[in-house]
Amino acid sequence: MRRRCKAFTLVEMVIVISILLILLAITIPNYLVMSERAEVDRVAKGIASMITEMYEKIDSEMAYYKYFVVINNWAKEIEGKKYLEVKLIKIENNNVITLKQLVSRRVKLKSISGYKIADQLLSCITYNNRLLYSIFDVNSEEALTLAPFTPITYDTMIEVVSISVSNIKKKITIKAIPTGSVVIE
Repeated sequence: MRRRCKAFTLVEMVIVISILLILLAITIPNYLVMSERAEVDRVAKGIASMITEMYEKIDSEMAYYKYFVVINNWAKEIEGKKYLEVKLIKIENNNVITLKQLVSRRVKLKSISGYKIADQLLSCITYNNRLLYSIFDVNSEEALTLAPFTPITYDTMIEVVSISVSNIKKKITIKAIPTGSVVIE
């Protein structure tokens, strides 16, 4: 009498593996797109949060030209690599103190209207004693106190764009009126 083995046949294994491959082919691209959307969203919310926090600190402490949001938009190398770095800093007794920092290798900032975000220098944002915001470029964080602060009286729109997926983007608007308001679209 012949015994039957209880195992899967080769055809059954091929069918199961092909089904799994089809599922993976569908889910992996969707996962990558969702991951890029999440990164763009995280960076946009982080920048808006830093600008709002800077405004609140300047307004409550009346510490004009002490708080800055510094944007390194793939311009300066940090530890041998280039990437987007945004920091909320405070200058106290000529020392630069980093309060918040945001880093991303997967997104870049683009100017839509208003002030052009620099590609070669650090772009900085602050508020003056009339609570009008200024955006300017410097070579280093140490040069912030020497920079010219020209108030901007119009809205500035900055786009956070994914590097790998071109249609994923968020728009940040720094409003001139009411002061201190930042909108993400």
